[in-house]
Amino acid sequence: MRLALLVFGLAAALTLAAAATAQEATCPLTGAELPTGLDVCPATGVAPTEPAPAASVEWSLDTDTGQLLPGEGVQLRTSTGAAAAKEGEGCLEIDLSGAPLVGENDLPAGVLIAEPPQPVHGVSFWARTPSDGRLALICAEADGSFYIAFAALPAGRWQPIVFDIRGFMLGEDDSVDENDQLDADQITMMALVDVGTLPGLGSGRRIETLYIDDFKIYAEPIREAPIEVTGGLAFGAFGFSSVGWMPAGSGVFDVRPGDEVRPWVAQVNSTGASGANGLLASLAMFGAQTDWTAIQFDARSEWPCTLAVMVMEDTGGQYIQMAEPQLTNEWQTFVLNASFFEPDADKPDTYNGVLDPERVHSLIILETESLQNDGTRGNVIEVARPTVVTAP
Repeated sequence: MRLALLVFGLAAALTLAAAATAQEATCPLTGAELPTGLDVCPATGVAPTEPAPAASVEWSLDTDTGQLLPGEGVQLRTSTGAAAAKEGEGCLEIDLSGAPLVGENDLPAGVLIAEPPQPVHGVSFWARTPSDGRLALICAEADGSFYIAFAALPAGRWQPIVFDIRGFMLGEDDSVDENDQLDADQITMMALVDVGTLPGLGSGRRIETLYIDDFKIYAEPIREAPIEVTGGLAFGAFGFSSVGWMPAGSGVFDVRPGDEVRPWVAQVNSTGASGANGLLASLAMFGAQTDWTAIQFDARSEWPCTLAVMVMEDTGGQYIQMAEPQLTNEWQTFVLNASFFEPDADKPDTYNGVLDPERVHSLIILETESLQNDGTRGNVIEVARPTVVTAP
């Protein structure tokens, strides 16, 4: 596995999205509280009334490390006490401070599961880190192919993390698979790693200490199908979460509750940072690869700016469209028709030269001013209610 392959994730990260209205409840899969205005778990798309799949493996991590093995230079220990744990009597403390940024097998610092039980349809756990960070879960198949998915961790609070194998993207270059999809019964290794320092993926800051609790592996699909919402398919798992969206470039990523109209808001604050500012998501994880006709979202920004929206096909082709008018500090709704996306000359579609909505797996929303300016003023960009419109 080459480190260069991990950088591929900038064009293939994860996504989750907005749903609609309901009473306050808890997610049956993670136990996370859902604020008023959501009727599904923002990390999974599972409704409170739906039965959650039973975990085939569950490590409480109260007093031991489960079957998580330390990578090169990584130290594992158990932190006990109610203040340390999210659930139960303790949690796993992962000390990454003494590990090389990239170690054995070209893997970034992290923990491994050498022989996970099969099949593996999903993984869930709680995570916390003192400073914001970015994680990747890498899954390898016996034939040598590997797949990757990402999660962003806001600083200082426990986050429910859920990985569905349908959202993992195949590594490029020397990673080749017979069917270009991660198979639940072929996973021979999983690695949870810190990608915060990797070019194009991270903020440049490593995770010094990572806390993990209540780790579960699921032998059954987390959900059977995407949930339909009025006007089309909601992006991802129908509510923002730390799994799903990442900064595309610089800035601190956060997901916070909104209001009844916009229950979840994704935010990137690049104040004082230079370089690209935006959000990165993947449609593949949640079955949004369909014959969609438009992409819709709400957005606003601290400083006026113009957004460029790029979509990427699984064949490598990329298409781009400008979101008009300019963003202001007031919420606006943007609708970008699929037919108006134009080919990106830097990443031409060599497959057929035509945007195929059903082949689109990833999406990037970028502030164009940040691409043209090397200064460090930065901006705060917020996005809510992203939707893939399937209506004619």
